[in-house]
This record gives sequence, structure tokens and C-alpha cells, in this order.
Amino acid sequence: MHPTAVQYGLSRGLLQLRGEEVLLSDALLEAISVEAQLHLHLAKPPIHGNFLVDMTVRAAEKILEDQQPGRRQEIAPVLCRIEPHDVLQALPCGRTGGSCP
Repeated sequence: MHPTAVQYGLSRGLLQLRGEEVLLSDALLEAISVEAQLHLHLAKPPIHGNFLVDMTVRAAEKILEDQQPGRRQEIAPVLCRIEPHDVLQALPCGRTGGSCP
């Protein structure tokens, strides 16, 4: 992940540090979890492909919009540059290859 993106994420509460690892923040993980639970509750097909990335971006947008309403023009360009690999690496289980709780 680009250092500027890490700084942006840390400053906005989207990322957190654990030692040298950069992880998604607890608030962002909770927002992703809520969306995934809704997905299951609505009996939608299993999540596949980049859907996890899409959920992460939508959750991050929601958090950022709640923090600074009306600043979408500043938020969207940053989130558009998120790579799927970066999202998976930022999950607490992404670096170990384990399953997420």
C-alpha cells in the first residue's frame, strides 16, 4: 500500500497499526461485517471475486462521509485507487492466510 494512502487511512480512522502491520480499523471491519451479515440475511449468492473490496470501499465511504459530510470529491479519488491485494493484506487474517473470525 502506498505510504500516502496509509497516512490518509490512519488519519481518518480507516486503518490501524499493529507493530509494523497495517490493518483495517476495527470500525471499518465492523461496517464490513454488518454489510456481509445483511448480504447473508437477504439470501444473496455467496460473496466472490472483488465483492469484499467493494464492501470495504462502501464501508470506508460511509465512515468518511459520516466524519465529513459533503466532502465526497475529496474521498472518492483516494478510494478508487484501492487495490484488492491491499484490502486482503489489511485484513487481520490476510497476512497469515488464516480464516477471518
